[in-house]
This record gives sequence, C-alpha cells and structure tokens, in this order.
Amino acid sequence: MNGTCPLCDGAADLQPSQEIVGNVVLCDRCGYFRIEEGALDGFEQERHLVAGVTRRRSGLRPSVESRLTLTRDNIPDVLAGVQLAGGLLDHLDYTLEYVKGHQTRSDGFIEYRELVGTDYPLVFARDGNEFLHFQQTLAKQGLLEEPPGRDPARRTSFRLTAAGWQRVRELAKTGQDSNRAFVAMWFEPEVKAAWEDGIRPALEALGYDPVRIDLTHGENKIDDRIIAEIRRSGLVVADFTGHRGGVYFEAGLAIGLGIPVVWTCRRQDYQQTHFDTRQYQHLLWDAPEDLRVQLVNHIAARMPAHPLPE
Repeated sequence: MNGTCPLCDGAADLQPSQEIVGNVVLCDRCGYFRIEEGALDGFEQERHLVAGVTRRRSGLRPSVESRLTLTRDNIPDVLAGVQLAGGLLDHLDYTLEYVKGHQTRSDGFIEYRELVGTDYPLVFARDGNEFLHFQQTLAKQGLLEEPPGRDPARRTSFRLTAAGWQRVRELAKTGQDSNRAFVAMWFEPEVKAAWEDGIRPALEALGYDPVRIDLTHGENKIDDRIIAEIRRSGLVVADFTGHRGGVYFEAGLAIGLGIPVVWTCRRQDYQQTHFDTRQYQHLLWDAPEDLRVQLVNHIAARMPAHPLPE
C-alpha cells in the first residue's frame, strides 16, 4: 500500500493514470477504479455511496474491464445509480442480501470481524460501525439473530432467522413474480405510435401492466419513482430510439436488480447505440406494428408465465 484511498481514506495502492489527470486506485474496501483529480469536489458527503458503486462494480476479481472511471462530469450519474430511495430500509435489504450470500450453512453465523474491515461499502455503509448498526437493527426486527448467551458488550455474529430467509426470498422475487412491465423510452411525439401501437398492446396481450414514468403520478421526485417502479417490475422494455441517457440508466438498473430486459430500437437509430450495449440482442423495428409482433413473440419465448395469447 503506497497511498490513501480518496473514497474511504484507508490505505490503498495508487498509480498515476495514463488516460486522465488522476490515479488508478486499488483498495481492499472500495475496489479497483480510476479517479480524476477534483472529481469528488462538492460530493464529499456522498463518498461512501460512490465507494459502494466502485466496490460492487469491481466484483470478486477486479479487472480492467470492470474498472469504473470517476470524473467531475459523471459523479452525479454514478450517484443516480445508487438504489437508496428508501434510505435505511434499502441499507437493511442490502445487509440481508449480504448475510445470505456469506452464510454458508443455515445454522452458521457470520463473524462481525469478517465484515468490519473491508466489506461495509457493499451495503453503502460509511464504516464498519454503521454496518454493525444495520445488523443490530435487523436483529431487533427478528430478521437476524445473534448467538445465544453472547456477551452484550462484545461485537458479535449474525445469521438469518426464518423471517430473514423469507424477506430474502421476497427480495429475490421482486421482479420475477410481478406482472408490471416498466417501459424506458424516448417521450417525443415521433415515437408516440411505437408506444400506442407497438409496446403497450404487446405487453397487455401477454398479461403485463405496462408502466411509463411520464404517465404515472406521484409526489416523490422522479428519480425515486423510477427506481421504485423498476424494482416492482417483472420485466423492463428499453427502447433506444433517440439514444436517451435515461434509457441506458434504467436498463442498467434493471440488470443490476436481476430483472429481465428486452432491448429494442428503431432500425435507423441502431448504429448509434453505445458499444457497451450492442452485445445484447436488440429487436430492430421499422413500424409500430412490426415492433408489437416482435415483442409478443420474443417475450412469450423468454417468459413462460406470459405465453402467446390464444
């Protein structure tokens, strides 16, 4: 370790970047990322959220392909992808999912000391103490339990209770058991027919309730509503006609949540799609009716619970 991580202030390996004015950082807590000088100016209080994104992006085996670049311009977009519309409740859900992923036996416990050192960014905690608070809160709710007869003054271990396992199952089924289909698309009049004569009737024919954020009403800010609606959905249809940044964000969020995404694009717009997304099969359409037929056949083939209409 030869430097200090700009996200957590812990020891980290820093090397000058060849691509930007800044450093390549390898941190046991925050992962592997590249950061431009001054990228965090004005976002000092959100560093732990950025750390959660970089750590989750790095995965178990950090690589150049997984490395995220943080710049002055993209920090707001990075923060927009943090799914914490529910605040503490989302932290608790992340913590439950973490425990589930690390509890190797149904009767086994996860030692707290294994968590405090390096893994707290995975639940977007500020430090190990906040991570412990999330676990203790879950224990009070009956979703986690500590070893019987433990010393109350000693930091302890946790495992899922039956209620905790049930909550984890509910989280895993957030999308799969839902008949809601979130539609991410350009809202300009020129693609109005693609919605009215293509996407909406296709989804309704398959038994989905299509949701478009501009046609919903709510008191929360639109970013929170988008995140909430996607998390409630069993399918996302992302149409990249017009190449709106929000569509890329919403499709990426769905992938992160494990929700199936159907990728579509007007044929004449396809060559301008971002290279990161071209690996996915896109349904290319020329007319709304063509889009409707392709969607019905494609979704029915992928989603057994939504077969072709008779």
